[in-house]
Amino acid sequence: MELKFRHLGALTDACIAIGDLTLICGRNNTGKTYVAYSIYGLLKLWPALSTWLIDDADTARLADTGSVEIDLGERILAPWQDNLARIATEYRKALAGVLAAEEGRFDATELTIAAPPPGGLVSREFAHTYQRPDATPMVSVTKAHSSMSLVASLVDGDPKAIPQPVLRDMLLPAVQSLAFSGVVPRVVMISTERTGAATFRNELNFTRTRLIEALSSVETSKRLEPKQLLSILIPEFSPRYPLPVRDEVDRMNQVDAVQGSQGELITAMLELLTGFEELLGGRYHVSRGSVYFQPAGRSPKLALNESSSSVRSLLGLGLYLRHQARTGDLLMIDEPELNLHPASQVLMARLLARLVNAGLKVLVTTHSDYIAKELNTMLLLGSTEVEVAERLGYKSDERLDAGRARVYVAGEQSVKRNAEAKRRSRHLVLSAVQPLPDASFEFLSFDETINEMNARQDQILDHLDDAAD
Repeated sequence: MELKFRHLGALTDACIAIGDLTLICGRNNTGKTYVAYSIYGLLKLWPALSTWLIDDADTARLADTGSVEIDLGERILAPWQDNLARIATEYRKALAGVLAAEEGRFDATELTIAAPPPGGLVSREFAHTYQRPDATPMVSVTKAHSSMSLVASLVDGDPKAIPQPVLRDMLLPAVQSLAFSGVVPRVVMISTERTGAATFRNELNFTRTRLIEALSSVETSKRLEPKQLLSILIPEFSPRYPLPVRDEVDRMNQVDAVQGSQGELITAMLELLTGFEELLGGRYHVSRGSVYFQPAGRSPKLALNESSSSVRSLLGLGLYLRHQARTGDLLMIDEPELNLHPASQVLMARLLARLVNAGLKVLVTTHSDYIAKELNTMLLLGSTEVEVAERLGYKSDERLDAGRARVYVAGEQSVKRNAEAKRRSRHLVLSAVQPLPDASFEFLSFDETINEMNARQDQILDHLDDAAD
């Protein structure tokens, strides 16, 4: 999938194709997080942005006759480009909420989505039967092999007894699954607010409970909206947090729900969990909704507030990998180097490479020269024999295929602000970094800073040598 944003906050242009490994670099305040959050919001809200794939005529026919047939070629494939354009238009309206900005902040933003239509749609099968609370079959939704028709039929009872919004909720997931499976990945984002979300998980949960109790105790007037009630109860309260941060807090508050489960990816490749625990320097334990950290080689378990900042920073990733990760996911991490020593940043890069080779898509924003350079090393190893990698201490699944990596840098460039502009001027853009002939990438924003520091040190050492003479 390729996304092209124009006038996204401070960024004039941002064009990004999501690869198996996507790396976004750049100086502070150049729009990297805005791009990452915007991508996350689009993929997370995709189902809500495409509800029009089922219309009132579909549900009315099902309610009136007990059956409806939807031609997927006409509904999905023929208008594919128009469907993507409509999703892009709908998303622009939601962008302010995703990024916790003022209404109207992104009225000038433009988004173009390019993605191939779902392959092999005609050969795919689908079958699901919706049931009443007593397990009685209600509506069946099916698609047969070698057919382009999705058929929904009432199993038993009066069609008009089922409200049309309920029928819509039965039809829509089936059409969306067939339309976007393999095109739109399930997305999870580990934000830069993860340390706070882990540290204050219980307090955030308590705050929510306190708000619910307070709202329940108020005699509600029909003329008061929920936001007005909140402003009365807690005038300083503001719910304006970016969507990835809100979702991260929610995931931290779902520890009880995932406790005892094991994700699909880790079940198939338990060695990935071993690699993560090497990076962590121990392992997490979940007991009765509380999370503890046990350092490697030591018996006492530590509460999160007793543990290092790196332990808190890695909690979201650890919970996701152990309990939720599955092949095909897009894992997004904003600054994976957060709170990590350089040696641990190298281990993080190696873990990212292993996750890519295990079937995840990974997108990261980073300021870390260590992560960038280590990923470069593994790209170079991808062109060598396995024996070379193993001789240097790398596992066979830490070698990266250069064709699967995409690198972008955010920074100032001389561009035209729009098609009508006659002259170029300096604007912030996100642009692709082309691979070198050896399949690695140059990270000039890091190299320039390191070279400048080395040059200053050399001058100081030369001065000290001269003074000593």
